[in-house]
Amino acid sequence: MLAIILTNSFGSNIVNEASFNFSSNAIATTLEGKWSRKDLNIPNKEVFAENNSNLPPTLIIGALALGAGQLYSIHYKNYNPKDNLTIVHRAHTFKFGADISFEQKNENAANETQGRFTFNGTQTRTGASGGIGFADFLLGRASAYSEAERDVTEHLRFGRTEFYGQDTWKIRPNFQLDYGLRYSLYRQPTDTNNVLSAFLPELYNPANAPPFANAIGSAISSTVGNPLNGIVIAGKNSPFGRRVQKPDKNDFGPRIGFAWDPHNDGKTVLRGGYGIYYDQALIGIVEQNSFTNPPINNSASFTGTASSPIPYTNPAAGTPPSTLSVKALITTSNPFFTPMIQQWNLTVQRQLTKDGVLEVGYLGSAGNHLIRPVDINAPTPQEVLAVARGVVGCDPALVASNNPATCINLARPYKGFGTITDRQTTATSRYHALISSFRLRETHGLSGQISYTWSKNLTDATNDRDAIDLPQLRTNFHLERAVSRLDRTHVFGASYVYEVPTSGTGFLGNRAVRHLLGGFEIVGITSIASGLALNRVVEGTTAVGPRGSRPNILSDPTQNVPANPTGGIPYAFNPLAFRPAPVGQIGSSPRSPFRFPKVFNTDLTVARNLNFSERYRLQLRAEFFNVFNHTQFNDVNQTIPDRLPTDIAFTSINELIKVSPFGQFFSTRRAREIQLGVKFNF
Repeated sequence: MLAIILTNSFGSNIVNEASFNFSSNAIATTLEGKWSRKDLNIPNKEVFAENNSNLPPTLIIGALALGAGQLYSIHYKNYNPKDNLTIVHRAHTFKFGADISFEQKNENAANETQGRFTFNGTQTRTGASGGIGFADFLLGRASAYSEAERDVTEHLRFGRTEFYGQDTWKIRPNFQLDYGLRYSLYRQPTDTNNVLSAFLPELYNPANAPPFANAIGSAISSTVGNPLNGIVIAGKNSPFGRRVQKPDKNDFGPRIGFAWDPHNDGKTVLRGGYGIYYDQALIGIVEQNSFTNPPINNSASFTGTASSPIPYTNPAAGTPPSTLSVKALITTSNPFFTPMIQQWNLTVQRQLTKDGVLEVGYLGSAGNHLIRPVDINAPTPQEVLAVARGVVGCDPALVASNNPATCINLARPYKGFGTITDRQTTATSRYHALISSFRLRETHGLSGQISYTWSKNLTDATNDRDAIDLPQLRTNFHLERAVSRLDRTHVFGASYVYEVPTSGTGFLGNRAVRHLLGGFEIVGITSIASGLALNRVVEGTTAVGPRGSRPNILSDPTQNVPANPTGGIPYAFNPLAFRPAPVGQIGSSPRSPFRFPKVFNTDLTVARNLNFSERYRLQLRAEFFNVFNHTQFNDVNQTIPDRLPTDIAFTSINELIKVSPFGQFFSTRRAREIQLGVKFNF
């Protein structure tokens, strides 16, 4: 790290500060021991040309995992010149400045070019279940194998350019106005080797889609059609040149605020403000496209069956060379707007006593162009059912256990691809809060603060990459609008410090009392808050449609919460309030149908300070975490059981508990902890 600052004064009212900062960091992994196939005399053959001689990571279900992981490294550098100019003129203080950064990030994806095997017991299974993974391993018959063609390394170059101007105007001795404007330009990343890619729907041509190579749509032809249909490469066919995104050049952020002392006595202050703020999107969102997408990264994956296992010595044996597995893509939408948030507030602060200050106010914010994941290649459940009719292995009318979702690729709008996770800037959020606090400066050994917030946080997505936030329908985000999983309606907090004086009047004037109680110190933090919202109740693995499809909701799940008939872990909500959605339909359950229990926690420290002299001091400490030992459940099983057993399971809680822990808590926050300590200062 390097920092250079140059400050110049031009007269008594102009100051300029120029600076240059440089920072860098690096992380790298190394492989210890001998893990090459040659060293261990293991002759398994790779799908792609030999480019990694290490032993493939191997997962043996029920036994162990072995093999050599892929090495990883990241190197980051940031060059940051800045300049700030301050001019004081009468009642005005003007500030102007620029902040520019030139950033580099070199990182590899750690793609497993040596391959990865899974042995799950399929090959030694005698019936519908059973089997031993280690026995499959000894036979050399794997249930799954995947391999990347290359370990993609990107050399990204990106940065930002920002300018601002502002004025602090002292209109009157008791009234101050602040206003300004900031402009931000976030430069979209380039790669020194043009290793960037994206999928652009507007460039996809259905006529060029590779035909499916089997009836269920899990493979496509490698000889007919264009397997890169709609995919652009930076510096080659990207409409944005060496980038795969168009930069947003409209990021203007005005700000205004005021402070008013209506009585001009320093005891009452009214403050308010409004501003627009922008945030540079995570560079990894663009970076990860090429870590996954062809042709930058091609990969192969195979799934074995009892009759057709994957041989350990040659996992691609028996696979027709004219077919490819359907690839999943990751992309970033265009236009890609800079995430922005508007914030506003109005507060009043009043000194009530010599040492006590009360503050109450309102805060609000509105987020727009926030990042969310959307599977733009997800068909509706009805579309999946339509293509599954008559297809062996998909149509339940042919075999009751068939799952129409097996044929989901046949119903996708962009044929030839699987899921296409698009990081879009289409999410929104809204936050409103009434706040209050009282601060007490130290008086007679006591100081502290209490605060209370009443708020609501609404959003239609709470994460930029988490698959659990994929919308049920790619065309209807309104169905996702609900309280955020970060929302807490009520939040109360108190922090306090009390030091027993070592001198005083009254009972502390007694020397024996001072020796007995003097030097004690009590420090505590108490938090009481509403529970967080459960993000969603999800359906099991047989659900038709996009991942995370929600069930139907029949009643308020917080009412008639049953007791556990086995006397075990309690229920968080009434699981009988939910039903799996009918096949081919989306569920009616909102995204946040339930809240976790409230938080009630107090942490306390009791210390005794013994001063033998100015040089020698001893402190005895006892620290209590969750001092009242409140049991506070933390997580709940939110996956509704699969459709097959639900006709019986949902007749009563006694039947449901036989097949699923759905609705039950499964973890708690920590119980009471006590720490004792001694500190000697000399």
